Amino acid sequence: GRHTTSFHNPSGVAVDEKFIYVGNDGNSNILKITKSTGGFAGAEKINLNTIGDTTLDADEANLFVAYNALTSNINFQDIFLEKRFKSNLELVGKVLIRPKDSVLVSSYALTGDITTSDDYVFIAFTDDINGNGNFYIQKRLKSNLKLVREYSSKRRHFAVLHNGLSYFPSQKSIERDLGID
Repeated sequence: GRHTTSFHNPSGVAVDEKFIYVGNDGNSNILKITKSTGGFAGAEKINLNTIGDTTLDADEANLFVAYNALTSNINFQDIFLEKRFKSNLELVGKVLIRPKDSVLVSSYALTGDITTSDDYVFIAFTDDINGNGNFYIQKRLKSNLKLVREYSSKRRHFAVLHNGLSYFPSQKSIERDLGID
């Protein structure tokens, strides 16, 4: 349907302990649905001007949203990565995704789902929507969406998979009497 609470071409989903978040491309919004009842908990418009192939991931406090959008002259396609508060879906930060140090106007496209791990969000994309160009994976800080690292290849790849376990090192001290001087 075309109503705020309706699904129309849903393309991405993220889940946390209480809610399901759905990227709803046809209605250019994100739906927030309660897990316990399936009831409508909120919606927020996103700046889609085409089918955006929206992808989502959630951490403890934030929802990360990536989507494709046509450039202002509609000849090319861009990718945007947004950070939103999960509580009210308010926009916290937004960046235009392009290859590192590139200002070229081209048609960029997501190639898979975004994922979050520890302090980072990972996004996979290409610079040729026909699949004949370069493929990229960017590692960005969750805090401000700044680029940390980029991997590029001519070989097609789709997304980064994450197992959900923390990779922060832990330290443990054990004192024992070994019976020697």
